[in-house]
Amino acid sequence: MGDTVQQPEVRVGVGVMLLAPNGYVLMRRQGSHGEGEWSFPGGHLEFSETVLDCARRECLEELGVTLKDACTVPLFTEDFFPEHNRHYITVYVTGWCEEQPRIQEPEKCSQLKFVTLGDQLPQPTFSGVEKVWHYKSKSIIQV
Repeated sequence: MGDTVQQPEVRVGVGVMLLAPNGYVLMRRQGSHGEGEWSFPGGHLEFSETVLDCARRECLEELGVTLKDACTVPLFTEDFFPEHNRHYITVYVTGWCEEQPRIQEPEKCSQLKFVTLGDQLPQPTFSGVEKVWHYKSKSIIQV
């Protein structure tokens, strides 16, 4: 038999705006939808997991760091990937870590980049990243 088509589904994604010692962490995706695009660390919510617990788990799994002072950003995005029959509602979390992030899953991430608020993001970016980065930059500058 040939490749099977995945059934359409809606999932909850969690993106983490993680402030590390060198700046906010961006990961270059590989091996999944959005391959080659820059995104925040994160993944999808597991059954019975809270958004903040998901953010902590993903930071540890993907980067080997402990997420501190995690809180949700009052913004979500709707991200459609019709070629993969996926629709994500993505919730964003912000927090920081003391450790230096490192790639823990090279099959999912090919490179890390660190940016500071006000920086232009590397291109191309994963769905939703520009919107959340702009929101975060604007809200921090106004405070």
